[in-house]
Amino acid sequence: FPASFGNLANLNRLTIDRNNLTGTVPIEFWNLSDLQLIIIHENPNLNWSIGTGIGSMSNLTNFRAFESGLNGTIPTQIGLATSLTELDLSGNEITGSIPAELENLTNLNFLSLGANQLTGPIPPEIATLPNLLTFNVRENDLNGVMPDAIWQIPGIQQIQVDYNEKLQVNLPSNLSSLTQLTILGISGTEPITGPFPTEFYSLTNLSVLDVGGHYFTGSLDPAIENLDNLTGLWLFGNNLSGDFPDISGLTNLVAGSIAGNDFISFPDISGLPSIDNFDIRFNQLDFDDIIPNTSINQLIYAPQNRRAPQDLVVDEGGSITSQSGYSASENVYSWVRNQTDTLAGAENFSINNASVDDLGGYYAIVTNPSAPELTINSQFFNLAFTGAPRSWSVDNSPGSVADFKSFYAATYGTNDGDTLYVMGSKTPYKLG
Repeated sequence: FPASFGNLANLNRLTIDRNNLTGTVPIEFWNLSDLQLIIIHENPNLNWSIGTGIGSMSNLTNFRAFESGLNGTIPTQIGLATSLTELDLSGNEITGSIPAELENLTNLNFLSLGANQLTGPIPPEIATLPNLLTFNVRENDLNGVMPDAIWQIPGIQQIQVDYNEKLQVNLPSNLSSLTQLTILGISGTEPITGPFPTEFYSLTNLSVLDVGGHYFTGSLDPAIENLDNLTGLWLFGNNLSGDFPDISGLTNLVAGSIAGNDFISFPDISGLPSIDNFDIRFNQLDFDDIIPNTSINQLIYAPQNRRAPQDLVVDEGGSITSQSGYSASENVYSWVRNQTDTLAGAENFSINNASVDDLGGYYAIVTNPSAPELTINSQFFNLAFTGAPRSWSVDNSPGSVADFKSFYAATYGTNDGDTLYVMGSKTPYKLG
């Protein structure tokens, strides 16, 4: 950074963004009281901080310094630069707290302090900025409660407080009426929990809905397709279940994630004209949900969650069929019994003339050549005999005549109320 710039007493516009500047900004620079624009963003090799002299820059309207090697704190004197309309200090290494003196910047419409190392609470004074449109403090270490009044700033369009894991966010009671919102980012804050808020479906101007990690429950309504301006849909890390609805009407969608939920189906979105990447891992999807979408540039689909176990009973000498629950074309199946025995490969596994040797835990290993990164392990099927409680014995020593040869089979092949006698054995038992 040229040290001589600090001597340019009549300088009113400085635009030196997207260069490879190094060094620091001289203290004299902050005496340039005629400056109206400081555009210095994307110079990551600089090493500088904001001087207290910024308080003398009463004509400064735009201070754009994102990704420019800024460090230190935000001086309280910034509240004297009352002409500011844009303040973008994101993507730096700024520490300390957000100064309450920002409340004096009544012309401010764009405030971006994201991706720094800011700590402490969000000052309630922020909510008094009457012209604020964008509020971005994402990816910091803020705590406390986001002031509820921020939701009620008359023209607020973008609220991004995501990835402040100690920050509590309370959704307002009039959320459905805040239809001017274009970006809503609350992922990675303290979990809100409870049913998925249906008020989100009314925010039809949203381009980004980022609400991951809140353990929201329930299912998604087809009304999600009302949000036809969405470019990003981030629902990861919740407890949503059921069928994921059709979103073929979201023609602006570029990216999203539903990873870490319990959806049992997912539509074909490969035809969306702008779709580039989507994460559907850690759900309960079959290959017929995944394969139609593999043409998406970056589809992340492995692994998938195991479905809930199912207890089955059969009469001694009777018959039963275990259904894998996965039926996509070209699926390849291999069944496993009691963690050790590999059985015939088919979508469903049948047992005829059931005996004690058939009891225990079963699951299917399912693969498909069209989605080679994924191997699905089906739910466990725990098979026991019907009838009144019984007494059983287990002994895995050679030549034993016990009912079960492994403790695993005995555990999953008996019913509640049965009595299980474990016989002596030199071979250690291993719980499955």
